[in-house]
Amino acid sequence: MDSNKMSEKVVDFIEENLMDNLNLDTIANEMKYSKYHFHRLFLAEMGCSVVDYIRRRRVIRAAASLLNSNEKKVTTISYSYGFNNIDTFIRCFKKYYGVTPSEYRKINVESIILYKERLVI
Repeated sequence: MDSNKMSEKVVDFIEENLMDNLNLDTIANEMKYSKYHFHRLFLAEMGCSVVDYIRRRRVIRAAASLLNSNEKKVTTISYSYGFNNIDTFIRCFKKYYGVTPSEYRKINVESIILYKERLVI
């Protein structure tokens, strides 16, 4: 299998199963590679480890959820996206977005309000 088809197949599998307990062993097995070989292929093709890719995709989805469900607590959202520890979620979120999940929600909600106010004027 060429690297583009492998990458597409892997990304599709991860996206379809993002909310499950994904790990290197599971994905490598699904792709029919040893975990060591698969890790090297994934790293070379995607520029990050499988674990980092999954974590980043979960944080991105959680960020969207923060904006779409204002009434849900950050803790609830973090658990629903596979983070078993709120501190880990906050640390990962801050790594990708530069602010905590609560700050992100506040900044974006305020931006939406300002945008809507401008539309009215």
